[in-house]
Amino acid sequence: GVYLISQTLKIGSNTVVIADKCAKMIMKSASQRKRNEFLLSNSDTVCGNKNIKIIGGIWDGNNTASENAKADLFDKEGYSGAMLNFVNVDGLELRDMVLANSVTYYVRMSRVHNFGIENIDFVCDSFGINQDGLHFGGDVKHGTVKNIRALSYGQTNDDMIALNADDSIVRVENLDLCRDTIEDIEIENVYTENCHTIIRMLSVTAEIKNIRLKNIYGGFIRRFFIAVSGK
Repeated sequence: GVYLISQTLKIGSNTVVIADKCAKMIMKSASQRKRNEFLLSNSDTVCGNKNIKIIGGIWDGNNTASENAKADLFDKEGYSGAMLNFVNVDGLELRDMVLANSVTYYVRMSRVHNFGIENIDFVCDSFGINQDGLHFGGDVKHGTVKNIRALSYGQTNDDMIALNADDSIVRVENLDLCRDTIEDIEIENVYTENCHTIIRMLSVTAEIKNIRLKNIYGGFIRRFFIAVSGK
């Protein structure tokens, strides 16, 4: 079926969500989205959650809807445009999902440990700015990322995979993320015909270390991009 989601789906600890591969969850509400609103998020970003699995489904950020418009860049209460949000999670699994039409980040993660992300496809009808595929903020450790594909030509329209240990956390799309080490991640089998940037690593003072890349294939507007300054 098709499900119109008006409020954030909040997933608690020790929870498995299994969606039929044709089930479509669409972000749709009557009012403008605000800070800390997403299509789906873990329920307790302050104290943290454990053992969350999301399997299957088509998750649609509905990026042309007026209520889902990204807020001004430094609006402290504005909507980030991020579709799926995982902050402060130990034990996260995302698998067999189609992620569609995000305003900015398809998935944003920070303070996430012991995770596995596998078989994720990105599709989009209307491109936007800051459309990262998998966006990792600070304090991300011990994980695997496998079989990630952009099926729409031109996706993702920003970083396919971003490892941003030191991003600006006052920008609206990064509110409630942190700046810290990113380490011990294996990334394998990434495919895109034409994205903006396929891999980005951004560090100023926080370390990025023990990142293993295998079978990365893509056409891209920019390049395989590593931005490092400071340390």
